[in-house]
Amino acid sequence: MISIDFVITGLDSGGAEGMLYKILKYIDRARFTPRVISLTGLGVYGDRIEALEIPVIALNMNPSLPNPLKFLKLVYIFYVNKPDVVQTWMYHADLLGGLAARISGIGNVVWSIRNSDLSASKSKLSTRVIMKACALLSRKIPSNITTCSINAGVIHTQKGYDKKLIQHIPNGFDIDLFKSSSVNKHDIRTELNLNFESFVVGFIGRYDPQKNHEGFIKSAKKIIQKIPNVEFVLAGSMVDERNVHLKCLIEELGLSDYFHLLGERNDIPRLMNSLDVLVSFSNYGEAFPNVLGEAMSSAIPCIVTDVGDAVDIVGDTGFVVERNNVQELCDTLCSFSKLSKLQKNNFGQKARARVEKYYDIENVVIQYQDMYLELLKR
Repeated sequence: MISIDFVITGLDSGGAEGMLYKILKYIDRARFTPRVISLTGLGVYGDRIEALEIPVIALNMNPSLPNPLKFLKLVYIFYVNKPDVVQTWMYHADLLGGLAARISGIGNVVWSIRNSDLSASKSKLSTRVIMKACALLSRKIPSNITTCSINAGVIHTQKGYDKKLIQHIPNGFDIDLFKSSSVNKHDIRTELNLNFESFVVGFIGRYDPQKNHEGFIKSAKKIIQKIPNVEFVLAGSMVDERNVHLKCLIEELGLSDYFHLLGERNDIPRLMNSLDVLVSFSNYGEAFPNVLGEAMSSAIPCIVTDVGDAVDIVGDTGFVVERNNVQELCDTLCSFSKLSKLQKNNFGQKARARVEKYYDIENVVIQYQDMYLELLKR
């Protein structure tokens, strides 16, 4: 059996955390023995991972107040258990987990790049400092560096990461969980009081500046002038009636009757089926927007901006608009809404087929497993 310790900055809701959970769910337990170490707390994924009968250790580090004793505890954990491979997720875990693994004598360390924007205006100073430290140590600590995004790999190479170590493994999606369902479409539209004749536009993601909720909401003012039967479904952490900024913006623009703010949901596979199209209007930061793969698996076409690998993900199954270009988003949605039902379905089926070919989670996990086996051969 090959033992693997996955070290991650935290286990709250997020794309990196969700991808780690999927890897753990599908990894071959006959060959690999995984364990998870969170530098901070258990978050929302701690219990889910433990439900897979995989042990989880939370070091409860305070991000704003480094504690050397917590780091030494991590070194001790590695020293005692001697995992065959340590894979770290996100910058803080790459740096601290990588150093601790090397100090304790672990030979196979894998870093994971999950971000594609490192500009001073968009990233925290602390994040950029840690990233720079990782760049300097990338020739000393990791045996391999995985990135879910080709674009992110290029950016980090330009920042000083060792190009020879970077390996692209995309995010993967559960195509049995995310799939088209007319029953779910009927049920979820009924639950949300969506008109069955409405053209429903989805915008799913946590409330974060890089997601550009504000830009999307402002575009809605133009969209309803061209698509009177449109309705907007928004979901994600902090995307609900308690978000004063979002609620006030929608009310100021006179759009309250068109918007459904659902907050964080645990039924995203069902929710996807309520949509006619999904929009990702991000303006920076994202490497591989997971919501695109989830929508496409559900046969929902996507309209995206050229951020991270979004354009490569949708390929010819969706549409690309310029960042922050409200008019182009409006025109694209209007054009798509006028297509026949058959034409819309064809886009959706092509999207589903693209995920099956390139982003099926089981095939993605095999790529990770092959990488671990190759490291051990060395």
